[in-house]
Amino acid sequence: MYQVDEERYYSHLQMIAHLVSALKTGDGQKNSSASLSQEEFTAVLTQFFPLKDVEYIKKLVQAAVVELKITSDDALLYENLFTEVGFYIFFDSVI
Repeated sequence: MYQVDEERYYSHLQMIAHLVSALKTGDGQKNSSASLSQEEFTAVLTQFFPLKDVEYIKKLVQAAVVELKITSDDALLYENLFTEVGFYIFFDSVI
C-alpha cells in the first residue's frame, strides 16, 4: 500500500472532490448513470488541468479507458474511477 504524508493525502482528496464536481458539471447531470463520452471526458480534464499538455491528458483518458474496461464507443462511467482501487490505478499516472 502507498504511504503518503497527511498533508499531501488531504490535498489529493480535495483535488479529487473538485475533479468529481467538474465531471458532474461536464455531465450536466443529463442522466443518472454519471457518464461522459471520451470526448466530453477529455474536454473536462483539459479544462481541469489547464497546464497539462495534450499527451498528459491522453494518458489520463487512456488510463480511465483501461481501468473501466471500455471500448471506444462506450461511455465512461467516471464515478467508478473513484473507488479505492480505481483511484490508485487512475491517479498513479498523475502522481
